Amino acid sequence: MRRIPANRPARGAGRTEGVAYAADEEGRELAVVDVGHRAFRLDPSEAEIGERIEKALADVKEQTRGGWSLRKALFPILIRRSALGRGIVSSEGAFVSGMSIYRLKLGPGNLGSWATPMDRALADALPCYSARLRLRDSASLLAESCAAAIAARPGSALHLVNVAGGAAMDGINALMVLRRADPRALDGRRVLIRVLDLDDAGPAFAARALAALMAAGMPLEGVDARLERVAYDWSDAAALRDAGRLAGAEGAACVASSEGGLFEYASDADIVANLRALAEGWAEGAARSGPGGGPRGGAPRPPAWIGTLSRVDGPAAFLNGASGSSIRLRPRAELDAAVAEAGYRITRAIDCPLSTSFELSPA
Repeated sequence: MRRIPANRPARGAGRTEGVAYAADEEGRELAVVDVGHRAFRLDPSEAEIGERIEKALADVKEQTRGGWSLRKALFPILIRRSALGRGIVSSEGAFVSGMSIYRLKLGPGNLGSWATPMDRALADALPCYSARLRLRDSASLLAESCAAAIAARPGSALHLVNVAGGAAMDGINALMVLRRADPRALDGRRVLIRVLDLDDAGPAFAARALAALMAAGMPLEGVDARLERVAYDWSDAAALRDAGRLAGAEGAACVASSEGGLFEYASDADIVANLRALAEGWAEGAARSGPGGGPRGGAPRPPAWIGTLSRVDGPAAFLNGASGSSIRLRPRAELDAAVAEAGYRITRAIDCPLSTSFELSPA
């Protein structure tokens, strides 16, 4: 049996040294995920990934096998007594809320004293482990896209547009990854994270997390950043067009993202509409800003996107299909066709056990 690590507090303060903390919607103090900090860093071997996949397959088969067992009888009771478990159960046939998915990404060693043994077991299971890897990969791709965008617009503001962003950890972690790679990358540059989401709990936590990370001694100390939430339903892309228009009019470097959101759950038509809305809004704003609105004075180029897609190959297809959520299992070829219709193409992709993180660039 895999040993579930306990939280490692710093100097008896109940906190891990170097990790920021913020309150969730229930007033519970949570660690702020920082993929570059040792408490959250992941670098599994192929062998470890293989072992986790085999265990996950065996667990799903056991849960679906006929017959009675004490474990099967107790599982529904135990999972409902777990904060993480309640979030999973509530998502069956629907979306996982921003804060529920955030808590699933903390990892077993960062849950805090409120966690039950079931919470720690769930946090160590493959779906949560894969989600943590997905966040790491998305933040890395987003940081690289941001670096390219700001290099093309020296001195400009940086706008991160996050669709169905929840707690916006991909964007917040991208800033930390970017700053660690180049400590001066964000100097003298305003950063705006616009989180477009129906739910307000995730973005509210994200704003508190960002403030905690900007405190003295934290990874984003001295960065001029703010986060704002925009109520958003991706079936009506008007607010996304507005976000693009604002970034274009300001001449800002702009990158969009949707980790575990738009490309995982939306229809092809909604994906196309959202990609087009941001690009068209960006072009409208850049046109209003006058000559030189494009990178280094050239023609304006639509923002890149970082997204994720649930895998439909190998064991991932079975495990994703058994998740019980309303996730759309879309083959890569279908996504290629949808984004091409909107004038984009996949330029980079990173696989983890259950999903793929990718970059979309204008074709």
